[in-house]
Amino acid sequence: YEIDGPRHDDLIALAHDAAQRGWWEDYRDLPSPLADFIALESEATAAREWGSTVIPGLLQSESYARNVIGGWSDLATLPPQELERRLEVRMRRRELLDAPTPLELSAIIDEAVLHITDVDMATMILARIEETHDGQWKLSWTNAGHPPPLLISHDGLADYLTDGHGILLGTGSQKPRTDATA
Repeated sequence: YEIDGPRHDDLIALAHDAAQRGWWEDYRDLPSPLADFIALESEATAAREWGSTVIPGLLQSESYARNVIGGWSDLATLPPQELERRLEVRMRRRELLDAPTPLELSAIIDEAVLHITDVDMATMILARIEETHDGQWKLSWTNAGHPPPLLISHDGLADYLTDGHGILLGTGSQKPRTDATA
């Protein structure tokens, strides 16, 4: 094609890079859209994220990511070994931030997300809000044996609802559930 000089070198480097396998290809069980996303992310020089319910994946600690992925796993019924592989992939993705030429990440995170710590999150809660006879509001809940739910008040304060622990769902027990109120 009669290409020489810097253009030739760039094309040779590009061809060499194209022949290299990405680390994510070792995880053949990843859903195709996730593998495609990771491939694009690994080639990016900058990324922007907005997190309204959780801290963006590239910024999650291992224990926080375990809780987030585990919460989705409860919904999607991922086997434990698949949860561990997804966690491993999440942690590998973070390497982009420590690379010789790190990914430039800009993240906008809802302030409420910052108040959620590395504790487990509730996966099932039944709650009622009722007006009392004196015009006040009463919250009653039970949380089916899971870790405590997080209540964010109208003024933005976050508080774990540590009462109202019932037995786990699916145990077959006919014991009544206990409610807590606030």
